[in-house]
Amino acid sequence: MKFSKKIYSGLIIAMLTLSAVMTIVPLVSAEIDSAPFAVAVGDTTALTTGAVNTQVDVVGNATSGAADPFSTVTVYLDSLSGTVLGVGNADNAGNYRITVTIPPSVAGSHYLVVNDGETESAGVEFTVTPAISTDVDWALPGDSVVVTGHGFAANDDITLTLNSTTLTTPYGTVISTVPTSDANGSFETTITCPDVGFVNFDVYNLNGTDEDLNVATTELTIDYYITCTPDNGPTGITTTISGRIAPETAYTITFNGATIGTGTTAADGSYSMPYGIAPILGIGSYEIMILWELTSNRTTTFTVRESPGITLDVTSGYVGDMVTVTGWNFSSAADLMVYFDTTVVNDTSMGFGPSNGAGDIPAAAYFVVPTVSPGNYAVKVTDEYGAESNTVIFTVIATPVFMVETRETTYTQGDILSIKSMSTTNPAVNIRITDPNGLQFVLEAATAWQEINGMYQLQYDAYSAYQLPNDAPVGLWNFSCWDSGPTAILDTNLFMVEAPATLDDVVTGIEEIQDTLGDMTDMIDSIDGDLVTIKGDTATIENLINALDFPDMAELTQISGDIATLQMSVDAIDPVVGLIAGDIATVMTNLGELEGTITSIDGNVATVETDVGTLQADLGTLQADMSDVKANVDSTPAWIAVVLALVAAVAAIFAVITIRQKIAG
Repeated sequence: MKFSKKIYSGLIIAMLTLSAVMTIVPLVSAEIDSAPFAVAVGDTTALTTGAVNTQVDVVGNATSGAADPFSTVTVYLDSLSGTVLGVGNADNAGNYRITVTIPPSVAGSHYLVVNDGETESAGVEFTVTPAISTDVDWALPGDSVVVTGHGFAANDDITLTLNSTTLTTPYGTVISTVPTSDANGSFETTITCPDVGFVNFDVYNLNGTDEDLNVATTELTIDYYITCTPDNGPTGITTTISGRIAPETAYTITFNGATIGTGTTAADGSYSMPYGIAPILGIGSYEIMILWELTSNRTTTFTVRESPGITLDVTSGYVGDMVTVTGWNFSSAADLMVYFDTTVVNDTSMGFGPSNGAGDIPAAAYFVVPTVSPGNYAVKVTDEYGAESNTVIFTVIATPVFMVETRETTYTQGDILSIKSMSTTNPAVNIRITDPNGLQFVLEAATAWQEINGMYQLQYDAYSAYQLPNDAPVGLWNFSCWDSGPTAILDTNLFMVEAPATLDDVVTGIEEIQDTLGDMTDMIDSIDGDLVTIKGDTATIENLINALDFPDMAELTQISGDIATLQMSVDAIDPVVGLIAGDIATVMTNLGELEGTITSIDGNVATVETDVGTLQADLGTLQADMSDVKANVDSTPAWIAVVLALVAAVAAIFAVITIRQKIAG
């Protein structure tokens, strides 16, 4: 019989290792205890005042506001219980830059508070100023105009007024609608454009003033008008000419004096037509005019720019790298698309808002190199009106292998830490190790790379300073490594430090092993088995069945269970054919008789199929007298029950046991 010893091996190893379960101590211990900076996005210019929806970068560095290295930094409005404005990560030196958007807030001073997970926090003051806007730039008397305001006093009535900006005789009017701001100083209302009369058509300032005399202004033109969208860009794009004049009126549109379209306005006086900017046009401004009723007209201009262009801050890199794009001469206020080969790789979260009024790509806009195979790829930028830049070739380099970590996950006080490493380059690597309390144990550059078969590895003997002190804190330590090169790959892992085993621990472990082995011996003795061999994780015990005295057995059965399996080899029964009737043979064994069907005879050996398997019996010892055959079938169920009980008992002790039983003749 054989049984698994894996349970014993695991128990012995666990005893000798004497591992302790350690409490994991938080690794972050530094705190932000000085104010960060509020600066323009992607810039260093201070920006500490602005309207709601202003974007600002919150920056911490060695000068002020630094966080714990590698910590998560959160920006709140006014306090740690306030609105979360943004989340970012500090680098190895505690530097961070997090872009946030000023949310709806009442006019006055607020604080952008930063925290890195510790109790201390710090903030920079930001003053919110009121602002209003309209959903349209032009309107005619009777039109509905949606007015939105933010940054006023809370729960105040807002007075809206219209004041002419250019009329010889100033003209102003008070809007009858009086909205009230909410708890955040915001409001939204719909006004009706007043009937100022044709002679008073003009550009007006729409003012909003609260009870605390906070004032905001936006422009609203009350007049007939013509626009083109976009109003500037390179040749080859399509601009849309539209506007409103008198209702249901015939008109003519000219571009640089040449007629490009005619039509009749709708019931509300609106009109619209697309126009492609011809490639033959030179750089400069061109007048677009709408004429109606012989003498009435309105004009606007379209400015032709040079073809757009782009540059990339780098022209090669790895999958996942951030690449900054600089561009110019696109259509004004146009949505932009960056193509990496045929894939669009930008979105507004990467700083790609619309181009500015000059057609430039916003500062600090970037894309991330997509997951592609190494090779050369064409990068270009287009805008929504059809402007297309030059093409820049970007080379994707095979992503480097970079791995530096401790060789083991558990060390003992006084051990020397062993580092395993692998890189396709020999980078300037920085290593940082901190104990369970967050105290720094090692911070240094690791440069002793050796090239082996085209791969670089750190030498074993280069970092002997990594020996743990004999009183090193037990618990979970942190190992971090980063490549200071362009890929800035961070590799990190945790390892356990524990106290060495004492002599008492070893003695106790040996005693427990002895007890376990004693239990094993007792179990083997109890089944009257002989421990013959131990090979690998299997022990062989013979003579189990000889210890079971059931003289009147007539049938053997294969017994299987969920925990253990008892396999009984019928070819070891030493059978003898006792009686043959037709092709039915009665086989006598030392345990009883079996009945089966003869399937073949080869020389003096007959093959007999029985209920318990196939037997091969010697025909030379035929016996016809059935009175010599031992038979007592009734004892078979009892024998099976005993064996099953034995298997269940052994399995309960050792979890998994396989018994291979040899029945001796």
